[in-house]
Amino acid sequence: MSVEIKGRNDSCSAIRHKTNSHAKALAVYDKSSQLIECTSLFQGRCRLRNLHNITDVQVESPEPMLANDATSSAVVFVGTGPSGDPVLYVGTTFVRGPLFRDDIPAVTSLRLSRGRDGDAKEFELADKGLATGTEISLERKFRSSYRIDYVGGFESGKYAYFATRQGKTLGEDAPIQSRLVRVCTGDSHFYSYTEVMLECMKDDTDYNLIQDVYVATAGYNLAKSLGISEGDEVLYAVFVADDVTSFQRNFPTRRSAVCIYPIQKHVEKKFEENIMDCYKGLYTKQLPWFKSTAKCKTTHLSWKDVECGQDVNTNIAFSFYECLCPLFIVLEHIVCDRERSFGKRKVVGGGKPISAEPVLTVNDARFTAIAVNTTRGSTVAFIGTDDGRIFKVVKMRTSNCGEGAATCVSCLAKRDPFCGWCVKNSICTEEDTCERVLPKTSSGWLDFQNNRCPNIRGVVPDKIQITTADFLNVSLENMGDTKGRLQCSFRFSDGKVVNSEPAKQDPHDGTLRCATPPINRLPMIPPNESHHRAILSIVAEGRITPIASTNFSFYDCNRYTTCSTCAKSEFPCDWCLESNECVAGKLTEDKCRKQHIVNGLNREGHSRRKGPQKCPHIVAPQTKLYVAAGERRNISVKMQNLDPIFMTDFRCQFRVGNIEHEKSAVKTFDDNIICDEMQFDHYGIGLSGGTSPVEFNVVWSSGGSTKRHTLDNVGGVAVEVYKCEALASNCGACLTLDTTKYECGWCVTDSRCVRPMACSAKSPQDWLNSTQLCSNPTIEDFSPRKGPVGGKTKLRIVGTNLGRRYQDVSGAVIVANVQCAVIPSEYHPATEIVCETGKAQVKNSKGPIV
Repeated sequence: MSVEIKGRNDSCSAIRHKTNSHAKALAVYDKSSQLIECTSLFQGRCRLRNLHNITDVQVESPEPMLANDATSSAVVFVGTGPSGDPVLYVGTTFVRGPLFRDDIPAVTSLRLSRGRDGDAKEFELADKGLATGTEISLERKFRSSYRIDYVGGFESGKYAYFATRQGKTLGEDAPIQSRLVRVCTGDSHFYSYTEVMLECMKDDTDYNLIQDVYVATAGYNLAKSLGISEGDEVLYAVFVADDVTSFQRNFPTRRSAVCIYPIQKHVEKKFEENIMDCYKGLYTKQLPWFKSTAKCKTTHLSWKDVECGQDVNTNIAFSFYECLCPLFIVLEHIVCDRERSFGKRKVVGGGKPISAEPVLTVNDARFTAIAVNTTRGSTVAFIGTDDGRIFKVVKMRTSNCGEGAATCVSCLAKRDPFCGWCVKNSICTEEDTCERVLPKTSSGWLDFQNNRCPNIRGVVPDKIQITTADFLNVSLENMGDTKGRLQCSFRFSDGKVVNSEPAKQDPHDGTLRCATPPINRLPMIPPNESHHRAILSIVAEGRITPIASTNFSFYDCNRYTTCSTCAKSEFPCDWCLESNECVAGKLTEDKCRKQHIVNGLNREGHSRRKGPQKCPHIVAPQTKLYVAAGERRNISVKMQNLDPIFMTDFRCQFRVGNIEHEKSAVKTFDDNIICDEMQFDHYGIGLSGGTSPVEFNVVWSSGGSTKRHTLDNVGGVAVEVYKCEALASNCGACLTLDTTKYECGWCVTDSRCVRPMACSAKSPQDWLNSTQLCSNPTIEDFSPRKGPVGGKTKLRIVGTNLGRRYQDVSGAVIVANVQCAVIPSEYHPATEIVCETGKAQVKNSKGPIV
C-alpha cells in the first residue's frame, strides 16, 4: 500500500505500490491474553491479537498512532490508566507525512477495552475531556527539527515512565542527552508530564546515549550496597558515549556503560525536587518543544498537592478562538492541530539531573540491550551488544574473605590471593589483619597457593560409650604458630558446647591427649535414639573459633532392645543372650560373664557368632498370616539360632491394641513352634476395611524362671484377621479378592460374601467361587454420553460385577450397536471398563451399552 493511504479501505488517487511492513513495537496484555503488535503500515497502527493464536486479529486501531517508517522509534507498554484499568502507553518519534500525521501525539495512553456504555472503543484515548486528555504533542513548528527517540517504557508505583534520547535545546547542533519522561497513571489530562535528564557519567566521559532500560527488584547484596530494601525496584540502563568529534549528532562510539538508579530512593526523589523547584518559582519550565517556556509561578503548595498536576504553572497553549486552524479536509477527515485546542497543561522540564556513576564500563563494545535477574541474593545482568554478543555481569567485591569461609578449608577453597587462614585467630582474612606471634612467620597466615590447613589426622578412639570415660589421642598436622595450651571442644546438635581440660600438644608427633567430659556434663541422648553426633574441634585456650574439626560420637549400646539391632549397630556393641541386653564392647567381659554372646558387626576381631543373622529369631513362609474372623487356629512359626541349653520354655503372644492374649507353645524337634489353638475374633473389623492386624511374638524363658524375653521378629511376622462380608459388598468385588489371602466366595442365597461353611446354599449354583462369574452385571454410569460416528471415543463404564479378568469382558462391550474395544491396561476388575468405540455404519446412531 502507498504510504499516502491512511487506512486499509481508503480510496486514493495516488498510484498504489507495495510497501514494506516494519515491526515497530510489541507488548503482551496479560489480563485479556492478547498480543499488542504495532507496524508501520497504514501510517503506523496497532492490533490486538489472540495471544494463543496470533493469526487471529481481534481489533485494529482505527487511527494512526505511531511512527510509520523503518527507523523512527516507537515504545508501547501496558500500565494502569486514570480509571485504574489497564491502558496502552505509547511514545513515538514524530514522522513528517500527510496532514493527518499531525494528529499523532508524542506520548499518549489508549484504551485496551471497550467502555461499559459501548461509546468508548479500543485504542481511543484512555480519558478525554473537552480540551484535554491523556496525550501530549510536540509544538507544530518544532516537529520536523526536534527529534525525540523513545528507548523504553515502564510503570513503577503510580507513575508511567519513558526513557528518551533528545536534544538538550532546540538548535540543530545541540548535544544529545538522555531523559526520563514521567506522568502520573491517574492523571486524566497529562498535567503531570515532566522530563528530567538521566546522567551516566564517570570522570570526564559522559555516556549520554541511552540504549535500553530494564526495571526489576534488587537482589539482597545489591540492595544492601545501595542502601535500599530488597523488594525495592531499580532502574537498570545501558548507555553509549557519542563521538564528540563527529559532525553527526547522536553518533555512538564503542564506549559503553551500565548505570543503576534506585527508583524510590533516587528517581522519584529527583522528580519531586524538580517539580517542587518549579512550584517555588526557581526557574522556567524549560520545555520549548512543548511550548512550555514561561517562568514557574511561586506557590506554597505541598508535594501532595502538586504531585500529579495543578492549574498553576500550566502551559495555556491557546484559547479555542486562537486555534485559527484551517479546516483541512483530507480523505473526509477534518484535521485541527490538537496542540492548539484550548486547555491547560502542566509541562515541566527539570533542571536537576538524575545522576549515577557506571557500575561497569567497556571501551570495545556497543551495549544495546539489558535484562536483569536475581538468584540467591545476587543480581545478574545480561547485556546484549550490537554485534550479537551477550555479557553476563555480576557485581562482586574484589576481596570478601570472611563471607562463606568459616573454616580453613572453605577459606583456601575461595582461591582468592588476597585471602588466607589466620591460624591464631582461626578466621579467613587479609594477611595484614592476621594476628601472629612475634617475630612473624609465614606459617601463621595460610594462603591457597603455598599452604595446607590445620587438620585432625585422626582420633583414637573416634567414638565412646557415653557412660564411660576415656582419653582421646588426637593426631594433628599443619598447626603452624599455635602457641599455648589447646582444648578438645565438643559441639552437639542442640548447640551445646562442652570443653575438655586444656592439654599440651606433644611437639614430637603432633598428638594432643585430652579427656572426654564426664557424663553429667553431656546432653541426654534423645528418646528412640542411640547416640549423639558431635563436632570435635581443637581450640586455643580462651577462644571459641575452631582451629580444626572432625566428627565424634557418644553412643549408648543399652538403647538397643533387640539382638538384631544391637548386632548390626554402627557402634561396637555386643548382645548378651541370657541377660537379653546390649552392652558396649569394652564392657562385654564384665557384663556378659559366662554368657553366650552375639558380637556386633563393628566389633574388632573374628567371631563365630557375629552379626544380626546369628541372633535367635522367628521366621514364617509369609510375614502375614491370614485368619478368618471367628476361626480357631494353631499358629506355627520356625525358630532359628536357638540355644537349647537355656532357651527351654516358650509361649506365644497375640496383641490387639492394648489387649494381650498369651498361649502356651510347643517346640518340635526341628525348632518349629506351634501355638495352642486360639479363636480370632474380628476385633472391630468394620472400622478397618475388613481386616484387623494382630501383633505376634514368641517369648522364651529358662527352666523355672519367670523372666521372659522376646525372640527377634525381624520379618515382622503378624496375624491379619479378616471378615469376608466386610471386605466386599457385592458379588464382583467378592470374587476378585486375593485368594492367597482370603477364603471367600459369593453366597447367592444370602447375597453375601462369606466363607464356604457360612453359606446356606441349597444347590451348587448357590455358591460362587473365585473361578466363576457373577450373574448380574450392572452399569451404574458411563461417560461421555455421545461421540463422533467415526469412532475413537474413549468410553468409561462404571458398575458392579463387570467381570473378573480382561478376558471376561474383551469383545463383550457393544455401544449403540457398535463394538467397543476394551483397553486392557485401564480395566479394573468387576468395577470399571474403559473401551474405544468403533466406526458407526449409520449417522446419528444411538442405543444402549451392552
